[in-house]
Amino acid sequence: LEVAHEVPAGLDYPELEGELGRGVFLRATPWLSAGYGSNWTVSSGSLPTGLTLDASSGVISGVPTVAQNANFSITVEDCATATTFTN
Repeated sequence: LEVAHEVPAGLDYPELEGELGRGVFLRATPWLSAGYGSNWTVSSGSLPTGLTLDASSGVISGVPTVAQNANFSITVEDCATATTFTN
């Protein structure tokens, strides 16, 4: 039996392309081109007001409440390495 370790790579949030609607519920599910991760963090900046990151699944959800530009990075880690999505 061989157990392979495939590191997380190619993190993307397709639902975050373009503008978000203020007052409209959003659920953005992360997409990895390889591997998996179990520890999700906002590694720089901050999410738009009203949105939160689920630290175990990487899902960003909520209702944006303020019209704003938000710059942030989400990092996912497994036991050995990490990959980052930057908005």
